[in-house]
Amino acid sequence: MTDRHPNPDSVKFIINVSAMEGSFSRSNKTDRHPHTNAAKAALNMMTRTSAQDYQQSNIYMVSVDTGWINDENPIEKAMKSMITRDFQ
Repeated sequence: MTDRHPNPDSVKFIINVSAMEGSFSRSNKTDRHPHTNAAKAALNMMTRTSAQDYQQSNIYMVSVDTGWINDENPIEKAMKSMITRDFQ
Protein backbone atom coordinates (compact mmCIF):
# COMPACT_ATOMS: atom_id res chain seq x y z
CA MET A 1 0.00 0.00 0.00
CA THR A 2 2.84 2.40 0.59
CA ASP A 3 3.70 2.40 -3.15
CA ARG A 4 0.21 3.57 -3.98
CA HIS A 5 -0.26 5.78 -0.95
CA PRO A 6 2.79 7.80 0.14
CA ASN A 7 1.13 8.39 3.49
CA PRO A 8 -0.29 5.09 4.83
CA ASP A 9 -2.03 7.03 7.60
CA SER A 10 -4.31 8.52 4.94
CA VAL A 11 -5.75 5.07 4.15
CA LYS A 12 -8.96 4.24 6.03
CA PHE A 13 -11.05 1.09 6.28
CA ILE A 14 -14.72 0.35 6.82
CA ILE A 15 -15.30 -3.26 7.83
CA ASN A 16 -18.94 -4.34 7.85
CA VAL A 17 -19.83 -7.49 9.78
CA SER A 18 -22.25 -9.49 7.68
CA ALA A 19 -23.49 -13.09 7.68
CA MET A 20 -24.72 -15.84 5.38
CA GLU A 21 -28.27 -14.74 6.22
CA GLY A 22 -27.70 -11.83 3.84
CA SER A 23 -26.63 -13.97 0.90
CA PHE A 24 -29.10 -14.62 -1.91
CA SER A 25 -27.00 -17.58 -3.06
CA ARG A 26 -27.79 -19.48 0.14
CA SER A 27 -30.00 -22.38 -0.95
CA ASN A 28 -31.83 -23.23 2.27
CA LYS A 29 -33.56 -20.05 3.41
CA THR A 30 -36.16 -20.41 6.14
CA ASP A 31 -38.82 -18.11 7.53
CA ARG A 32 -36.77 -17.61 10.70
CA HIS A 33 -35.28 -14.19 11.42
CA PRO A 34 -36.48 -12.28 8.32
CA HIS A 35 -35.33 -9.03 9.94
CA THR A 36 -31.76 -10.36 10.17
CA ASN A 37 -31.88 -11.61 6.57
CA ALA A 38 -33.07 -8.21 5.35
CA ALA A 39 -30.54 -6.23 7.39
CA LYS A 40 -27.58 -8.35 6.28
CA ALA A 41 -28.70 -8.32 2.63
CA ALA A 42 -28.95 -4.52 2.78
CA LEU A 43 -25.51 -4.29 4.38
CA ASN A 44 -24.03 -6.51 1.65
CA MET A 45 -25.61 -4.39 -1.09
CA MET A 46 -24.47 -1.15 0.55
CA THR A 47 -20.92 -2.49 0.68
CA ARG A 48 -21.03 -3.66 -2.92
CA THR A 49 -22.40 -0.38 -4.28
CA SER A 50 -20.46 2.06 -2.08
CA ALA A 51 -16.99 0.50 -1.99
CA GLN A 52 -15.88 1.88 -5.37
CA ASP A 53 -16.93 5.40 -4.47
CA TYR A 54 -15.12 5.32 -1.13
CA GLN A 55 -12.00 3.87 -2.75
CA GLN A 56 -11.48 7.14 -4.62
CA SER A 57 -10.91 8.77 -1.22
CA ASN A 58 -8.54 6.02 0.02
CA ILE A 59 -11.31 4.47 2.10
CA TYR A 60 -11.65 0.73 1.60
CA MET A 61 -14.98 -0.89 2.46
CA VAL A 62 -15.42 -4.65 2.83
CA SER A 63 -17.92 -7.05 4.37
CA VAL A 64 -16.78 -10.02 6.42
CA ASP A 65 -18.62 -13.04 7.74
CA THR A 66 -17.41 -14.07 11.18
CA GLY A 67 -18.68 -17.60 10.69
CA TRP A 68 -21.12 -19.51 12.78
CA ILE A 69 -20.87 -18.91 16.51
CA ASN A 70 -23.17 -20.62 18.96
CA ASP A 71 -22.95 -20.25 22.71
CA GLU A 72 -26.59 -20.94 23.50
CA ASN A 73 -27.10 -24.65 22.84
CA PRO A 74 -25.56 -27.82 24.22
CA ILE A 75 -22.99 -29.30 21.83
CA GLU A 76 -25.30 -32.09 20.64
CA LYS A 77 -28.03 -29.64 19.66
CA ALA A 78 -25.52 -27.26 18.11
CA MET A 79 -23.96 -30.03 15.98
CA LYS A 80 -27.37 -31.23 14.77
CA SER A 81 -28.32 -27.67 13.86
CA MET A 82 -25.00 -27.20 12.07
CA ILE A 83 -25.65 -30.27 9.89
CA THR A 84 -29.34 -29.67 9.16
CA ARG A 85 -28.86 -25.98 8.34
CA ASP A 86 -25.66 -26.48 6.33
CA PHE A 87 -23.54 -24.18 8.49
CA GLN A 88 -19.91 -24.17 7.38
